[in-house]
Amino acid sequence: MRLLTTLCLLLATQLSLFAQAPTQTIRGLLIDADTRQPLVGATVQLPGADLGAVSDSLGRFRLDAVPVGRYQVEVRYLGYESLLLQEILVESGRETVLQLELQESTSQLEAVEIAASRSDIRVPHPLSVKTLTVEETRRFPATFFDPARLSTAFAGVVNDNDQANGLVIRGNSPNGLAWRLEGVDIVNPNHTPNAGTYSDRVTQNGGGVNILSAQMLGTSHLYTGAFPASFGNVLSGVLDMRLRRGNNEQHEQTLQAGLIGIDLAAEGPLSRPGGASYLANYRYSTVGLLTKMGLEFGDEEINFQDLSFHLSFPGKKGGGLTLFGLGGLSENLFRAKRDSSLWEFAKDRYDILFHSKMGAAGMTYTRPIGRRGLWRTVLAVSAVNSTRTGSRLDDSYTLKLLEDDEQTQARASLHSWLQYKLGSGSSFRLGLMATRQ
Repeated sequence: MRLLTTLCLLLATQLSLFAQAPTQTIRGLLIDADTRQPLVGATVQLPGADLGAVSDSLGRFRLDAVPVGRYQVEVRYLGYESLLLQEILVESGRETVLQLELQESTSQLEAVEIAASRSDIRVPHPLSVKTLTVEETRRFPATFFDPARLSTAFAGVVNDNDQANGLVIRGNSPNGLAWRLEGVDIVNPNHTPNAGTYSDRVTQNGGGVNILSAQMLGTSHLYTGAFPASFGNVLSGVLDMRLRRGNNEQHEQTLQAGLIGIDLAAEGPLSRPGGASYLANYRYSTVGLLTKMGLEFGDEEINFQDLSFHLSFPGKKGGGLTLFGLGGLSENLFRAKRDSSLWEFAKDRYDILFHSKMGAAGMTYTRPIGRRGLWRTVLAVSAVNSTRTGSRLDDSYTLKLLEDDEQTQARASLHSWLQYKLGSGSSFRLGLMATRQ
């Protein structure tokens, strides 16, 4: 009887459940684009969200309790051009950490109030320089989180074939594209550099998938013309990829599974007082994993894996030291069917084994000189090795090795420069660049 009475009371009682939307933190650092000095007192706002913050004496800002979603981030500072970031993703699993650079205004006018609907969006890099953000890489369709494939969204840039990320810029060969990491030249940083070729032979540039995962990328830039003198010998274009810094306040881990691969990333502080941080990511091919489980994807077996890291050690008076590296292994195996009636092309009677391995490591050192000067040095070494064998089936289905290719390329690059800011909108840069290969 007591049980029945209790059940009746529970059914008659109205329970109100209140669910609270998950929130996260947006924080970061505001610095001068030329001198790398922190900007004190800049305002950071989320338009439409009624949230804002002001940077402290070290240029740091923090927005707590931000509901999960995508936001615009607007930054304003007296005497500097405003900055508006689009589609900044706030996830519940980790903090959103930004490092933003503001450019000093070339002229200052009296305040005038103008009513217009045009958004105040700063164009940070004129003269054929395109900015590639991580948010765009994740949002644009058919990019596979690859900055090279995202570049085809710009005028004058097309893909040479759908199976690879080689870029044809204003009609130039994809081999003319220079790849850069943190501002220095490196070798071709792509898995399966034979992707999209008729004979599965290695190409000089491009590949199926970029070795750098989107978990590691910061804001990169594509140069399609009017190249600065510091780029040296450039024929087609330059894709300069930059790495983001890890979270320097708390440890975070991320597991991401997609069509391209399964990513496992970790980041966090190395020493809290100094602000040092680490960021590392390991990725394994989704198709390769499914192939090992017994699934078939046509006549070819494609597999790759890569590992990358970025260590940051800020200096006491600005600047600092960073260490970075990446490495990748990939293979592409094509096995001919043992039935001559199914052979349509010359390749169909070949067993083709392709293997590629690539690695790069380097360091950057940045040091402010006074309030207006900046010295930056970047050193990197990189190498790539690709092998391919082609064995032909005769009429009795006996294999005979006919083709054996191997290609190795190594490069060491050094870029050191000193920049001094003369005033608003004027500065000069003096430096040297050396490459050995």
